[in-house]
This record gives sequence, structure tokens and C-alpha cells, in this order.
Amino acid sequence: MIAYERIYKLIEVAEETLGDRKLINADNSFQELILKWGREFILEALPESEVKLRDDWNPSLIRSIDEKRIFLLLDNGSPLSMARRAGKTPNGITVNLVYTPPSLRRKGYATECVAKLSKLLLDSVSKFCFLFTDLMNPTSNSIYQKIGYRPIIDVDQYEFIFEKKE
Repeated sequence: MIAYERIYKLIEVAEETLGDRKLINADNSFQELILKWGREFILEALPESEVKLRDDWNPSLIRSIDEKRIFLLLDNGSPLSMARRAGKTPNGITVNLVYTPPSLRRKGYATECVAKLSKLLLDSVSKFCFLFTDLMNPTSNSIYQKIGYRPIIDVDQYEFIFEKKE
């Protein structure tokens, strides 16, 4: 398998992408929804491989909730989109696991969710944010640039699967 990705970096969020909805740090009351959306995210991002949904996926998401790393964009208490604060470097922090269910897409929810989370991270813990995108997904590449993310480098990721001969 080959994945064509781009790394983006953000120093300042475009104010017009912040919107007026509420971004919350998800707690355990949202666990079932986050596990569902996490599974849907993986199946959509890596449709060729159910293997990616190995046994440690749910505990990893639960750990992310417990560690206060999952954020939800809400409108009148209803979750619209999610994103996760992930790995940190001395100066930057990753945003990943950005997901909006298909029925809620094309309404700006993911843009607002990522913009609000990125601003929160820039204001509190990092000099910059970064994220990885699939170059085959023009929508995500477009919304991140609208927020203010700028391309840094393209990456080709290769996965070799070796089968053991018996």
C-alpha cells in the first residue's frame, strides 16, 4: 500500500473560520459516539484494511478521552464534528482524527472544529500546530488551508506486507 500525504503547519488561525459554535473537551458521556465515529473514520481513511481496526483501537480512543485529547464541536448540545490533540514536539502539536459524519458534511463543521481546536492549542501549549492529510482528499486539503495551515512537505508512505510461507 502507498499513501500520499502532505504535512501542514499552522502559526495563526484565520479568524473567519472560528464560527460561533461551542468546542468542548469530550468526556466519557460521549464515549459511545466517539468509538463509533473513530471506527467510521478508520474505515473511510483506510478502506482496504479491516486490520487497522485491531483490538487496541477502542482502548486507544478511550485513553484519548480520559486524557482529555478528544474535542467535539457542538450546536445546541448536539455533536457535529470531532478532532483530537495528538503528539507534541518541543514547539508543535498534532491535530488528527478529524471526522464529521457524512450526513453533516459540507456545512463547515470540520473547518470550525479544527480552527477552534488549533486556536486553543496555539493559545495554550504550542507555537504551531501541524497535521497530515491524504493528498487524494481535496476537501480536507482545502479546508485546512482555509484555516491557515500551510504545506510543509509531501510524504509517500509505503507499507510492505510479508506473508509467511509455510
